[in-house]
Amino acid sequence: MKACSVLVVLCSLLLVLPILADNPHVPGGTVVVAKQSFLNQTGPIPNTTLLTPAVDGDFRMSIYLEASSFSAPAPNNEVNVVGQWTDDFRAVCNGIDVTGPVATVDYSTSFVMHAKANVPILVYSGPTACDGGRTTDTTDSYNVFVTLESLP
Repeated sequence: MKACSVLVVLCSLLLVLPILADNPHVPGGTVVVAKQSFLNQTGPIPNTTLLTPAVDGDFRMSIYLEASSFSAPAPNNEVNVVGQWTDDFRAVCNGIDVTGPVATVDYSTSFVMHAKANVPILVYSGPTACDGGRTTDTTDSYNVFVTLESLP
């Protein structure tokens, strides 16, 4: 009977351990600290603070942009979505810049950052000096989904 109980416990561990390894809330794993959706946008995304870290830390930001189409040609149809943070030396930004006409829009990017404490991590759609003055001036509707993860 004891051998059977031990076997059941071992089999249970074999089933549970892979689930725990993929769980973002297990110590040592990534943790989603902010999510933001911008739905049915037709102009710029306002400056939005995702997080103001209390201590210096490493993060990963993922941005996904979707639209049925961008019909007008450039320069009248551009979407620029930017993540901005401050590292040990300066304000830094990275993101997506899409210029129409494009039939189906589905762009994504992910990037890792080191962010200083007490300085907001932002998402927006320009223009600022950090992103080279690009902006969003489309009249076509688009959606943006942003996820910010804290890295171990």
